[in-house]
Amino acid sequence: MIYLIGGPPRTGKTTLAAAVAKRTSCPYFSIDHVAQVIVPYIAERDHPARLPLRVARQETHFSNDAFYEKYSAEQAVDLYLRQAETCWPGVENFIKYALQDDHALILEGWQILPHRLREVIAPRDRTRTVFLYKRSAAGIAATLKSHVAGNDWVRKNTQREDTFDAIARMIACFGAIIEREAAAHDFRAVTTDRDFAATIDRTLELLLS
Repeated sequence: MIYLIGGPPRTGKTTLAAAVAKRTSCPYFSIDHVAQVIVPYIAERDHPARLPLRVARQETHFSNDAFYEKYSAEQAVDLYLRQAETCWPGVENFIKYALQDDHALILEGWQILPHRLREVIAPRDRTRTVFLYKRSAAGIAATLKSHVAGNDWVRKNTQREDTFDAIARMIACFGAIIEREAAAHDFRAVTTDRDFAATIDRTLELLLS
């Protein structure tokens, strides 16, 4: 079985993937890591067009304060989506290879987009898919301020209080797109806005059932 978990940053993808790995003993891959294999094969002159999020983060010295002062939530989501499109051919081949060779694995990342995934997998395939999302910007901001995740890119690179709100708006904006696309392409989408731990547990059981 191939387990595919998509959705915006900070919505629970890593938590869910780790839980699936613990229950199934399947190897777990984050597309953030897989994508690093793709980067060296893209000419540096093409980075602004093909890796716009990476370039924008570098230009703002990986400071969330500087990044969200320059880019609105909608502009930031656009950077994510454009970079996801660049990564997608590699991710698509990864999934196709796993299906062809009957591998069992877990793949998670914001780079998995419903409209692209539907072009690759059919309902009959050995896949279980879920998209996680959040829509409450206020709730997201509160969580960002109070909860420290592993390798926490939010807390590590944020100094200003209003930047947490800007990041939350981006995640909510991204979530609206994922919710809409998942419904349009017949994928399960789960909001983790409330009762996070219980929702992850329920979603885990749905994936494994």
